[in-house]
Amino acid sequence: NLAERRAIDAALAPAFFDALTSMSSDFQRHRVLSRVARESEGDPGLLDRVVEAAGGMRSNLERASILSEILARYASDGPVPSAFLKAVLGISSGFQLRRVLRVLPRPPGTSISPSS
Repeated sequence: NLAERRAIDAALAPAFFDALTSMSSDFQRHRVLSRVARESEGDPGLLDRVVEAAGGMRSNLERASILSEILARYASDGPVPSAFLKAVLGISSGFQLRRVLRVLPRPPGTSISPSS
């Protein structure tokens, strides 16, 4: 049972994420990545791998959804990793992009207003 042990350990991660890229369905990839993120116990290295995998998703909806989920797993007081921002900027739908940008932490008194 994955819930009883660490979802992905350091030795298994490269093979796991390589295999994940062979999935053709972004919906199924989202389901797997969501489970890994939930069970990551806040491990920033593992979350970074999940973000990298999410960045390869073609579906704007699935990419935006998993990135929003992942953001909640990162420590709230730390900076958002550059890989996360790169994955966000790969979203080509203005609606989905705004959905993710709304949940990004930002300094008080600032706003994010994408043009699309």
